[in-house]
Amino acid sequence: MARNFKKALLYEALQLSLAALGAAHCLVDSITHRYQPVPSSVPPPQLKDGYAVQYFGDGAYLITDGSGYISLFVATTVGGILVDAPPYNWPQASHNVKTIAHEFTKEELIIAKDPNRPPPDVTFTGDYTLRLGNQTLELSWKGLGPIHDPGNIFIWAPRQKILMLVDMVFPGWVPFWGMALTQSTRDYLSIHDQILAYPFDHYIGGHGKSGDRTDVTNNRDYIADVLANCRTAILANCRTAILASATNNTEVGVSQIVPPFLTVNPNNAWGEFMLYYTRVAELCYNLTTPQWENKLAGQDVFSFSHAFKAVGDMSLEYGVLGPFGVI
Repeated sequence: MARNFKKALLYEALQLSLAALGAAHCLVDSITHRYQPVPSSVPPPQLKDGYAVQYFGDGAYLITDGSGYISLFVATTVGGILVDAPPYNWPQASHNVKTIAHEFTKEELIIAKDPNRPPPDVTFTGDYTLRLGNQTLELSWKGLGPIHDPGNIFIWAPRQKILMLVDMVFPGWVPFWGMALTQSTRDYLSIHDQILAYPFDHYIGGHGKSGDRTDVTNNRDYIADVLANCRTAILANCRTAILASATNNTEVGVSQIVPPFLTVNPNNAWGEFMLYYTRVAELCYNLTTPQWENKLAGQDVFSFSHAFKAVGDMSLEYGVLGPFGVI
């Protein structure tokens, strides 16, 4: 319990740092800043009457209003099933609508006290099979640790071979800010094995567009590449590193960057650490960019936040401490 509490505190501190660093690095405070163009492989939805629809067959549809959210709708012989429609708002007269979610989601909604998002009617803790008319969805909570939200579940449509898992993989794009807001990069990376264990043909991540198995492997490989490059950047401070001028590295070498900083900021230990983490994240970002800038959209927008999070997770989860400990 103490270890989890400590990690939670460190996670919150890291997210606050990410907010500041992301703004500074990406110039997101400037409405005139120009990012890399979004590639044609990630086209905007073509709306008709305010919505865009993609038909998967056998009664299953992707639906979006173009706001960035995408939902799964499954038509049945006795009604319909709508999966993840944020933010939802059920009128009091809609007595025939029933909501289903994990128990953790119910707890969060009770705490939120949002009249537009009442607690679900039905909850479960492990697996739940939803049958309505001629359709079946299998809901599964994997218990893989702090991945974005405690109640995040897998939604599997076996007949149509559609898998939905929200906010983990973003087809065509790099993950959202700070490794998709996950508390644990290690757990985030490992969840891809769980995703790929399903024999799906179509993947719905809750945002953007639908994807396939290639989108999941791209997301996995991108995260693994960020972690590997972060490790390389950290090891640039160690005599055992593969980089020849390790401790004298002018970009991240502590012996090179800290003394001038302390001359201007005497006794500022926190500033010293922030300088080091920022420089290492910058090196990681620069090592990652060439391989991914033309492969996944948004690499220049959020990759620095991924690199900065990876710096912290390297020490917390992988034991890579660089100049501040034993590798």
